[in-house]
Amino acid sequence: IITPIAFDLKNPKIIENKYTSWFGKLTLLENTAQQKDFQFDLLISKPTLKVSPELNNAYLNGVEVLGSLKTRKRIILEEDFENYIAQAAKEINAQNSSQ
Repeated sequence: IITPIAFDLKNPKIIENKYTSWFGKLTLLENTAQQKDFQFDLLISKPTLKVSPELNNAYLNGVEVLGSLKTRKRIILEEDFENYIAQAAKEINAQNSSQ
């Protein structure tokens, strides 16, 4: 399940609230995801406005917290989006070809 999570925010506290909220949501879905063999692909974007140490730390903390989820997941950071999209397209094409 592709899950975009944007941390392109101006306030570190809002970033913290957002990653905490996502951690809770994904933790609640853990059993269902395991039963149905789902994986969460978390596409995470970083703050783009003047990156302050506080914003950067909040972003890095968010990546770390989401990375600690026990559910099956992949963390895809913004700088890896193009590679992720290319790989996903290959997988979809291969799946369509085999049908």
